[in-house]
Amino acid sequence: MGSNKVTATVLAGGGSTRMGRNKALLRLGDKTMIERVVDPLRNIFDDILVVTNEPEEYNMLKGVKFVKDCVDAGKKSSLIGLYSGLKQSKTSHIFAIGCDMPFVNTELIKYMADLLKNEDVIVPFSSNGSIEHIMDSLKNGNIDTRNKNVDIQSRNVGIKNRNADIKNRNMDIKNKNTDMVLPVRRYYQPLHAMYGKGCIPGFERLLKEGCYKIANIFEDVNVKKIMEEEIKRLDPYMLCFKNINTYEEYEQILHFFE
Repeated sequence: MGSNKVTATVLAGGGSTRMGRNKALLRLGDKTMIERVVDPLRNIFDDILVVTNEPEEYNMLKGVKFVKDCVDAGKKSSLIGLYSGLKQSKTSHIFAIGCDMPFVNTELIKYMADLLKNEDVIVPFSSNGSIEHIMDSLKNGNIDTRNKNVDIQSRNVGIKNRNADIKNRNMDIKNKNTDMVLPVRRYYQPLHAMYGKGCIPGFERLLKEGCYKIANIFEDVNVKKIMEEEIKRLDPYMLCFKNINTYEEYEQILHFFE
């Protein structure tokens, strides 16, 4: 389908409870975190929506359209923001992303948009194994993310565990004592995904039931999964899925945006 038929939708209505402040407005170099998300999207999408009930906080964002939640559920929820953006979008599909995900990988997003045909959802499906090591790698200066597109380049990422022998790209962990291979858990990445208007009835059903887990809709619609092997060709450490939840995580990434 291509990105010109898709509206980028940035969800900026979260509570930031673990951060204790609006994390979208935290500075990363000369920009706010939400600018680090929005600006790369300008190179892909003609239209960008920002879903927030406080648009006055984002005066630094130019050339975007602000929309508010369509539902007052008495709580803040990514599902409500996603549903609101999808319902108010002029295009048949949106690309949804959180305002706290500053490592935008434009090549992966374009790849996803190019795959879009008749699917209701295109969503990455990956392990969180590599993601768990990202912050350690950032903290130790092993990943360079300092160009304008935040392209990821490995300098020397070594993952060592004296109790585990990591043997293959699926990172199966073999226990030395039991000789048992533990299964690799994989997860949907629903806040880095494409959604079509066909999802609206399903979201409305979930909201009516008081269920706010986005992935619960996937069993009812046409879903295409982007597998980990595909993702790693464009983002080897899957850094684009990392959202910044705590002040400690924020401090760990600061110097990459200086």
